[in-house]
Amino acid sequence: MMTDILYPHDAQLYDRRFMNCAERHAVVFLKERRAQTDLLFYRALVSSDEIFRQIIQQKKPKYNFVNGCFSEPDLNALGIYPHELRGESFAQIKPDVDALIRQYGFVLISGSVFYFPHCPEYRQKHLHHLVVLNGVDEARDRYQVADDNPASVLCQYQYGLQEVAGFFDNNGDRLARWFTLDHYNSDDATRYFHQALRDYLTHYQDSQQFLSGIEDYLKDNFEAREIKLQLLHDGFSLLSGSRTLFAHYLSLQHPDQDAMTELARQLGQQAFILKSLVVKARITQRLDIADLATRARQFQEQESALLQALRTLLRGH
Repeated sequence: MMTDILYPHDAQLYDRRFMNCAERHAVVFLKERRAQTDLLFYRALVSSDEIFRQIIQQKKPKYNFVNGCFSEPDLNALGIYPHELRGESFAQIKPDVDALIRQYGFVLISGSVFYFPHCPEYRQKHLHHLVVLNGVDEARDRYQVADDNPASVLCQYQYGLQEVAGFFDNNGDRLARWFTLDHYNSDDATRYFHQALRDYLTHYQDSQQFLSGIEDYLKDNFEAREIKLQLLHDGFSLLSGSRTLFAHYLSLQHPDQDAMTELARQLGQQAFILKSLVVKARITQRLDIADLATRARQFQEQESALLQALRTLLRGH
């Protein structure tokens, strides 16, 4: 049995509620190299309409949710530049990958979880995934691999070339991704992200249908209850993670706005409670729909208060 060695990071902030594997892995490693990386999370305030559209209506897997937090212009404002390399096999790109690890410290590669023993699907199921290679021992053909453990906590593992090549070679993408860091002005970046949030909120709309329509959604008979609960679980997870990350952004950009930051943080906690109630319902097969709807309405009220406070603040700047 493999031993999980926790990779040093803020596991409660940089978790998998909102970000998929590629995003979370990249953020953790970029944060070590660029302190202002968290300014990207001004766009973590995704509308509940967008969650409703992608998760409830389109039924996207949570890891395919498009959140907009990692656009190239935003990355470039921090002097971060993404690059990609593709190859028919790991053997073909191995010299480049090894050199990139030595030069930049980490490379993300895509592959299939079927080949890594730390993955729950090991030797059972092929699923597309990305892991971080953050060290290489070329003499022994071994790699340091950072990835989620079964509890979705980022951990450090060691694998040989055979496992890494098997992971990479047996998926459709066969992709390696890395980031270069250029000089940038931190004050310019702060101003850029102030304006970016202002522009984002100018076009921000949210009918809150996802929250206001929960009771009707659960009572109709067009879909099986289990499917609905799974979709609600994913939707509330995204909502919780997004508000938690946005609260963190506010604490950095507006350190004098403690009340507003706390309101955003509370929204993350409330959405987490909604998710937990759905988890409990899936286990017990019992759900107090009225209680869930009441909590969703309370979330709506506080969300409206946050948006009003934000717009008032930004008008004054």
